Amino acid sequence: LKRWAEKNSFDLLTNTLVLNKQGKFEFVYSYDCNGIGKVKRINDFIDVNKFERILAYGDSSGDLEMLNMADEAYFKPFS
Repeated sequence: LKRWAEKNSFDLLTNTLVLNKQGKFEFVYSYDCNGIGKVKRINDFIDVNKFERILAYGDSSGDLEMLNMADEAYFKPFS
């Protein structure tokens, strides 16, 4: 995902995966990027007040707080 974002000139805000001692991937959070943590991550990265309109797209319950901060919100769960 990182290479795709760079190739398309997108900033990528995501959790980080590391390989633990048991050889399994686990998340490393500066804070949990779900729920209110997702909103915090967005606000730490960019001043949303500088934008006239905010659009948000989500697909899980962890996106609800982010969707609530948007002027236009779109929700489509993966099926």
